[in-house]
Amino acid sequence: MTGTAWALDADAALKHLMQEQYGAYSARAKGWPFQFEGIAYVMKPIQSKKVATPMGERLYVFAAGNVANEKDGSHAASGLAGAFVIEEKDGKLNLAASSKAMKYGSFGAAPDTVKFMQFGPDHYYGWLYESGYTGQGYTSSYNDVLLPRGKGVAALASIPSHMDNEGAKPCDDKATKAECESLDFDLKIDTARADVKVYPLVVTRTGIQKGRETRPQTWSIGFDEKKWSYSVPAALKVQY
Repeated sequence: MTGTAWALDADAALKHLMQEQYGAYSARAKGWPFQFEGIAYVMKPIQSKKVATPMGERLYVFAAGNVANEKDGSHAASGLAGAFVIEEKDGKLNLAASSKAMKYGSFGAAPDTVKFMQFGPDHYYGWLYESGYTGQGYTSSYNDVLLPRGKGVAALASIPSHMDNEGAKPCDDKATKAECESLDFDLKIDTARADVKVYPLVVTRTGIQKGRETRPQTWSIGFDEKKWSYSVPAALKVQY
């Protein structure tokens, strides 16, 4: 992609990016076949957003892929995700930041929806990508905050979106109600803070703990500019 002499035609840039990163398109597979760690996947773009900035136009592309063969889709097998930032400068397109093979999902499938959001006042954009896992009656879902860092794209925070153990300790069973847990986490970006490079996150937890409704609890999660990541408190670490 570096130095490609086009203006930012989003459709053409997207197709060029997918071929450059994952190889030739397959009409039969309806996607871009890609081998990673000995497993065959089929990658597809699930979102692209074109953004105008004072530095030039940018295209933000998010791709997701599932295993190509059912035999590779065990419960523990992940799908793949890729995140890319293409920028236009002096009439040329360059790959400004990328990560082409991040493991997400289960049963060999990656989630196929993602939220594109602004995380900083100076045109700092990225993605909120929700994934999760259920095992032995315990469920954990979480949002990864995927943002450009240097030439890469990385998860700079992992915040729970839902947790419950109702498959193992149902809330409607008297024998297990005292151990039942079902919690939801609402995540917002504090865009009022124009004095920071990266906006804080505001997370509010509601739900049931030890069989009882809990009071809502809210955390403000600041961004550590030295580490270039969010400082997520221990109470919000994924626990299952």
